[in-house]
Amino acid sequence: MKTLHTTKNCNYRRFLYKQLKHGKISGQFYRFLCKNFPYRLTCRAIDMNVRKVMHGKMNESTAINILKEKEKDEIKRQAEMYKSNIECKNKTAKKFTTEEDVGRDISSGELMYEECQNEVEKSLAKIEAKEYLQFIKGQFNANKISRKVFDHAVVFIKKCMKENFYLPMRFKTLLYRLFSKMAYNIHVREAEFFIYFKNAFSKTHKYSLYKQTIK
Repeated sequence: MKTLHTTKNCNYRRFLYKQLKHGKISGQFYRFLCKNFPYRLTCRAIDMNVRKVMHGKMNESTAINILKEKEKDEIKRQAEMYKSNIECKNKTAKKFTTEEDVGRDISSGELMYEECQNEVEKSLAKIEAKEYLQFIKGQFNANKISRKVFDHAVVFIKKCMKENFYLPMRFKTLLYRLFSKMAYNIHVREAEFFIYFKNAFSKTHKYSLYKQTIK
C-alpha cells in the first residue's frame, strides 16, 4: 500500500499549508488539491497553477477547472490507488470464509470509500483550525492583535472546529491585515473584522458560515 502524503511527510504539502495559513490560497483550493492528489502533488501543472493563483495572475476557480481538465488522468489514477488501498486494508483486516463475505465486502467498498473521503475532509478541516489557532496565539503573544480580536478569533475557530467547517478565506485575510504591515489604520481594520464576525454567524448573510459546503 502506498503511503498518503501529509504535512508531516511531504514538503510541498507543508508549503501549501503555509500559503493557506497566510491567506494566499483558500481552504477550498487547498482541499481540492489534497483530495484529488492524495499521493503526488509535485507535477509541473499543479505547481504552475498554484503560483499563478498566489501571485494573482489567475483566480482559483479557473485553476481548478484547468487541473480537472488537464490532469483528469492523474486524478483518476490517484483515486483508483486510494480505493485500492481501502480495499487492501479491508482484506488484511478480515479473513473471509465464504464467497458471500467477499461479495458483501466488495459491494460495501464504494460506500466505505465515500465515508473515508468524508472523514478525510473533516480531518483536514480540524487540523487546519487547530494549527491556525496556535498561529493566532503566537500573533497575540507578540502583541500584534488586541485581546478583543484574539477572543473573537478563538470563538470563530472553535465554532469551525465543532461544525467541521474550513476557515473562510475572508476570515484569514482580515486577520492577516491586522497583524501585518497592512494594518495602517488599526481601528478601521478591527471594525471590518468585527462586522465580518457578526455576519458570519448569521444564517442568511452571504458570508454566513452555514452556507459553506464541502466540495
